[in-house]
Amino acid sequence: MRASHISARGQGVADAAELAEKVLEDSGYRDQLAAENTIEAEGRLENLMELVAQMREYEREAEEPSLADFLERITLASDVDSYDPEKGAVALMTVHTAKGLEFPEVLVVGLEEGVFPTSAASTTTPPSRKNAACAMWRSRAR
Repeated sequence: MRASHISARGQGVADAAELAEKVLEDSGYRDQLAAENTIEAEGRLENLMELVAQMREYEREAEEPSLADFLERITLASDVDSYDPEKGAVALMTVHTAKGLEFPEVLVVGLEEGVFPTSAASTTTPPSRKNAACAMWRSRAR
């Protein structure tokens, strides 16, 4: 697929959703993920389909939909934006989402089971170990 074809079609969100589906189809990526027949590939495909669905929903709801506005909304919006420490509620998020934030207390799920960082991680400083350390530093109570 040529870049000129992609840039010419990606003007509005409706076009972008249609384009996203076309890229998934024409590139063979959708078929490749389906052929892998793994949980990871299934998750990737579900995420891609959810992105397309969100694009279509945004296009229906927005007064003047644009690709730039859609990308800004999905990039900047997260549940952390509405977090209110006074409510006493539990906030669930990924380590990546929590980057730069602090909370009174933090529970990092999966440490005791070797899920996070992965048990396959080496003893050097692999990314998963670094992410686990970053997660622990999100807590004010040390």
